[in-house]
Amino acid sequence: MCNCYIDNCKICKSPIPIHLGDYLTKPEEIECYCKSYIPIKNVRVFTIKNSIAWNGNILKRGWKIGIRCLTDNANKNKNQNFPNLGVDMIEVDL
Repeated sequence: MCNCYIDNCKICKSPIPIHLGDYLTKPEEIECYCKSYIPIKNVRVFTIKNSIAWNGNILKRGWKIGIRCLTDNANKNKNQNFPNLGVDMIEVDL
């Protein structure tokens, strides 16, 4: 079982779909950022490879979000925590 929910960008509050694998990480153990507010360090950046429809919008190829781990537990489980979009993504740690 996984915790799939809508989080919000820490700065602008825009909605971000999140998947936390096996309930090993709690929502309060991460911060999410939309493309406009991704920090320059201590964040994992996900970029979608193909455009998709989500939440009444089209997310175009290249759309990005950032996830920052706030706890050792979140960092330990980071490979199970990612955007819940069902599309191939490129992941980079900054």
